[in-house]
Amino acid sequence: MHAFLRAETGIEAVPDIRGIAVAFPDKRSRVFQIRSVALLAPYGEKDIVRFRAYDVSGIAGISWSGGRSDRLAIRPAQAARPPNAAWLDIRVADRSGNRSPVYMIPVPPVPLPGNPPAEVAVED
Repeated sequence: MHAFLRAETGIEAVPDIRGIAVAFPDKRSRVFQIRSVALLAPYGEKDIVRFRAYDVSGIAGISWSGGRSDRLAIRPAQAARPPNAAWLDIRVADRSGNRSPVYMIPVPPVPLPGNPPAEVAVED
């Protein structure tokens, strides 16, 4: 997201988006609770999605239908997945076996040949 905002706005130090304003015509006050939001764009062959996770038992890695990794970063365009899948349904797991809610990532319809590996080491 930061790379997208930098490219579209020209601002080098882009902020995290932490608030959303929704306007309604009747001017009544409303309260919304948003659990999570993701703004997604098409992923290129070398684009990387990184997850940040913490658990006292440690983090075992990520899993999705079609694969798993003990790392917390992935190249969506290169991830193994079932035929005709357009999404990776990724979950982070801790070492106790608990899994996070699903995080859906759009991917190209087929892996592109000659690309780097899907799993990526994450810098701590």
